[in-house]
Parts: sequence; structure tokens; C-alpha cells
Amino acid sequence: ATINDLPTVTSTTGAERCGEGSVSLEALASSGTIDWYDASSGGALQGSGSPWSTGNLTTTTTYYAEAVSAEGCTSSVRVSALATINDLPTVTSTTGAERCGEGSVSLEAVASSGTIDWYDASSGGTLQETGSPWSTGSLTTTTTYYAEAISAEGCTSAVRVSALATINDLP
Repeated sequence: ATINDLPTVTSTTGAERCGEGSVSLEALASSGTIDWYDASSGGALQGSGSPWSTGNLTTTTTYYAEAVSAEGCTSSVRVSALATINDLPTVTSTTGAERCGEGSVSLEAVASSGTIDWYDASSGGTLQETGSPWSTGSLTTTTTYYAEAISAEGCTSAVRVSALATINDLP
């Protein structure tokens, strides 16, 4: 009779993303291939191979890698890999400002998490400054700026929110 060695999962590599979607997980086996499960034992087979792309995820999910030898032997222990879904921050409010005549104004924005970046366009554009409140440079005309939230994980808000810097004419 032949006694086959059990394969082992020697390492796993998780992945993360901003907002919902799929991530690519990796695992290395001492021999054979990798199967991915939704539980450390039992559970349902989710996919095979390495790297392996999860389906669409909306929350952080743990998957478990199992090594499978050419003879069909499986590892005695499954090893976890974390598919992290970081929440997208939002700009919850902005406060514009006004003044009479040329000069700077102070704009404010509040983020659900993280910090605020200020841009000169609702998408793309040029970064003007980071932080809130922000004192604009000297303005001669009314100008709209846009606040974007940046989380600690580096995720950006899906939508920038405008704040108006109003310059009223002197009489």
C-alpha cells in the first residue's frame, strides 16, 4: 500500500479594496493545487487556484485555502486569507463663505472618516489643499471648490461636494 504525504498550505496572501467588488487571494501549497472554502472546516467550495478572484463582496470576508495533492489528498488544516472591503468615506457637509472685495475665505467640510482634500473641479482637476477648514488664496471672483474625503486606508469618496467661495463686489 502507498502512503501519500498530506499537502500543506505554506502561506496565504489576503487583499483589500475600496468599496464593493472582488479581490484576488493567493496561497502556496507544498504540492498540488489550492481550493478555497468559506469555512475552516466543512463549508462550501468557493473556487480553485491561486491567485483566485472572489466574487463581488460588500463586506470583509475570510476565506480558507486547502491544498489538494495530485492523488486527491487534502491538507489537514485550512489556512485563512482575508478579503478586506474598506468603506468609502463620504463628505457629510460643506460650509461656504463670503466676503466683500478681493481676498481669501475659509471653507469647511466634514468627512464621515479621514481627511478632506479640496479640488477646483467636481472630478479630476487640481488638488488645492488638504484639511478643513481651508483658507483659499486671494480670490477676485466667486469660485466653487469641491471637497473629497480620504479615509485612513486611502479610499476616496465617490462624490465630491461643492463649497462656494463668494466674492461680493464692493459698492
